[in-house]
Amino acid sequence: MTYQFNLIDEKWIPCLLPGGRREEYGIRDALLKAAKISEISDHSPLVTAALHRLLLAILHTVFGPRSVDEWAALWHRGWDERRLMSYLDDERVHERFDLFHPQRPFCQVAGVSSRGASPATRLARELASPANAVLLFDHGGKDVLTAAEAARCLLAYQSYAPGGSQSRESAEFSSAKAAPLVNAALLLVKGSDLRRTLLLNLHWYCPDEAEPFSGAGADRPAWEAAAPPGDVVRAPLGYLDLLTWQSRRVRLLPEAGEGGQAVVSRAIILRGEQFEKGFSLHEKETMVAFKKNVKAGPGADPWPAVALQPERALWRDSLSLLESVAEQRSRPKMLDWLRYLVAEGHLAIADTLPLEVFGCVPDQANVVLWRHERLPVPTSYLSNPALVALLRESLQMAAGAASALVTAQWQLACLLAKPNAHSETDPRRLPPRARVKGLYAGLGAPRSYWAALEAPFHQHMQRLATHYLAAEDGQADKTREDLDAWRRAARRAARAAYDEMAATLQYSERTARATALAENALRYRLNRSLPREPMTIEEETDEPTETVLAD
Repeated sequence: MTYQFNLIDEKWIPCLLPGGRREEYGIRDALLKAAKISEISDHSPLVTAALHRLLLAILHTVFGPRSVDEWAALWHRGWDERRLMSYLDDERVHERFDLFHPQRPFCQVAGVSSRGASPATRLARELASPANAVLLFDHGGKDVLTAAEAARCLLAYQSYAPGGSQSRESAEFSSAKAAPLVNAALLLVKGSDLRRTLLLNLHWYCPDEAEPFSGAGADRPAWEAAAPPGDVVRAPLGYLDLLTWQSRRVRLLPEAGEGGQAVVSRAIILRGEQFEKGFSLHEKETMVAFKKNVKAGPGADPWPAVALQPERALWRDSLSLLESVAEQRSRPKMLDWLRYLVAEGHLAIADTLPLEVFGCVPDQANVVLWRHERLPVPTSYLSNPALVALLRESLQMAAGAASALVTAQWQLACLLAKPNAHSETDPRRLPPRARVKGLYAGLGAPRSYWAALEAPFHQHMQRLATHYLAAEDGQADKTREDLDAWRRAARRAARAAYDEMAATLQYSERTARATALAENALRYRLNRSLPREPMTIEEETDEPTETVLAD
């Protein structure tokens, strides 16, 4: 039986409208009604990110923009709907967006054997299913995808597929590298509606001038390729190719569901296009920050992407998103483009720029975490290095208080693990290291500390920017007062986290003595580290250092 589901016309993109109403649109309506759509919002952050990149790829293909003036025209007048529809309605392009096309199904390969088919829910790592046995957030046991769900999952999987074994046609090729955005925190600049969001993330695109980068050939999106993706190793042809990179050769196997509509319960998943050895996304990917790894070994990427971490909130890495330092880190190219537009007077944006970050954390072939975080950033941070330096100092203060807390928690674990609590000054009576580590891991004061600081940090970030700009206008400089207030807030948060941790221990003379001694250590280290010896951001950790372990 032949099925059709054309993504240009069918409803499959989940959108949030003003007033909170949700609606699904096809590509055509999502772009035509973009000014009336608040945002694209799927329950999966990975799908939400992939949908934005698909629409950006279409806009880049049709409109460029090949110059600053072309971008400004799009921002002020909107995109030419006739030109856009002319492209989408072109017969060759239109048929390439059919999810179940017999020869060129969208984002898939038709000519592969159905031998070794997997459950289609393998494409959606966030759904509980026979293919995804252990998950934290879903317990529905879903085993069949609608056509709209399959399209969304397929699109996200091409960008976020973890590395590991795939279905295979032969024993020769059975494993694949992780897809391009795995281990990358993808930044999206948020506008007041979908049209503005897309344009704020529409980078200057001019291959003749190597913008955003110089590719390996004549650039085109995946659906315009002469042939479907193969099991090949190659470099991206350009930015359009990178946005629509086919990391897997997938074939959805549709069947009739209730009422005769197409559903998908099985799919072929094979290794697809792989980057060549030594390839790096650094200076190519516009929506990701990078940090140089000076200890990168042979074959390792010396500029890995800044990634989300399971127990580390995004704001703690805000420097990586906002600041570029030669041979150390580089912020997303998209922010440099926006800074240029603002400086040249082509773009006037609000005092605060809403940034949204999407990503996942893999564990080999599994995804253990996916996250969507919001970071409201005053626009002045994009173009004022001195203001960013104040932010760096603030983060160093927070790291210094965290270091003191980590040390105190480790010393408390040592005291609790000792056979005699009165022997804390005798280095010959140290408890077994493994036992101390187990106790330390169960106490968890740093988690409480960082969680308590998140809201104050956003407020501090805003005040710092306001007072910095006021000082530039000749008013009194209150930024040092802001830093002093932040220092006090970090100290209070560390003390509160320690008190909360101590309160969880069952009371006894032994625990009372241990908590008092460790609290003294906390006070000493707070007094020592915050004013004089703040820890650098690169050294920051929630694990005890070797120096602490030797205490």
